[in-house]
Amino acid sequence: MASASAFQSQAAAAQPQTDSPARPNAPLSAEVVIRNPHGLHLRLAAELSRLCRNYDARLTLANSKGRSADAGSPLSLLTLAAACGTRLTATANGPDAEALLQKAVAFFDTATC
Repeated sequence: MASASAFQSQAAAAQPQTDSPARPNAPLSAEVVIRNPHGLHLRLAAELSRLCRNYDARLTLANSKGRSADAGSPLSLLTLAAACGTRLTATANGPDAEALLQKAVAFFDTATC
């Protein structure tokens, strides 16, 4: 990915970053914020996991304490214990990384069910 497009978050604009712009399929990252008043609960975790299955890429979420979770697994996501207002770093790897990261950022911006 020679150039990465910007992803907008309601909290702040997050510019995807690659480890190496010359290397195809380099990881992309963006910051997301949990906006649901009940935090990242099981139903939201399951919805995010279903979203991830539509892409040929892997999405991981990491909190500020260094704990990371595979977004493809609802139970793994619950281990983050992400309450409302928690900032997470979303990192996508794979051929569809940019599209998946864009959808994940949009998911967190609107996930308030």
